[in-house]
Amino acid sequence: MMWRHLGMLAFLAPGVRAEIQFSGYFITPEGQLFTLSDPDRNQTSDWLKVGDSFEGITLRSFDQPHEFVTVESNGVRRNLPLRESKVKSDRIAVRGTMRFGKEGPVEGVEAAFALGQEAEFAVRPGSVLRLIVRRLPDGNLRYVSRYVSTDAAGQEHVETLPWVIAAPGGSFSLAINDLEFSFTPWTVTPP
Repeated sequence: MMWRHLGMLAFLAPGVRAEIQFSGYFITPEGQLFTLSDPDRNQTSDWLKVGDSFEGITLRSFDQPHEFVTVESNGVRRNLPLRESKVKSDRIAVRGTMRFGKEGPVEGVEAAFALGQEAEFAVRPGSVLRLIVRRLPDGNLRYVSRYVSTDAAGQEHVETLPWVIAAPGGSFSLAINDLEFSFTPWTVTPP
């Protein structure tokens, strides 16, 4: 009898989906944006606001001090903590300023994400700053960024920006063409 139940579990296991994950957030004075991801389908949401949905799951609230979102699906609510890094349990949260072209600076920009995993910052419609942070063997942090814009035809254009290496907790800035940003980490988990 036990073997029959184990066989049934083995049959059903391939159809079981992994949970939707809370993968990052971005805060500006204009509002809060969040990303959710579905590891089974290798899909990540666009930036979501509270009330938006991804894969049938609606984002209901955000608890910033504890870094979790509350989501709802089929009338059931649950809390999703910010996803841990696959590399280590290192996370980073940054705050700072972004400026694009002649537009005034966007002050008070905040984001949190796992080290070793890419985060996106919406610069303006059709363009994002992608940032990945890795801890180096000496403990310093390497910030690798790319500016990605999409033209009217839907074609993506990627500009890889110079790396920035900073001490943990140290500020970092970059100015390339019309894009400027400056961030200061306010949370870096130790190695």
